[in-house]
Amino acid sequence: MEAIVLAGGLGTRLRAVVPDLPKPMAPVNGRPFLERLLDYWIAQGVARFILSTGYRHEAIAAHFGNAFHGAAIHQGSRTGHSGPVADCFSPAAPCK
Repeated sequence: MEAIVLAGGLGTRLRAVVPDLPKPMAPVNGRPFLERLLDYWIAQGVARFILSTGYRHEAIAAHFGNAFHGAAIHQGSRTGHSGPVADCFSPAAPCK
């Protein structure tokens, strides 16, 4: 099973609490929120994620890399909500 995760946005309302992190990486009980979500979905059978990132996407890429707890992670070379998804349907298809 695959999942597309919308993990972008500036996080302006969270900026006072986590000024140096993108909002999906905001800590919840010591772990990034996105990490908790991915763990839940992996337990539900998701084996591949397409992360649609934006602001500070490099922090998310640095944390997760190409895999997380056995599940493949793809962020694509383009940012924005449709960039990583569009990459998967391009002729080169880096995420297949």
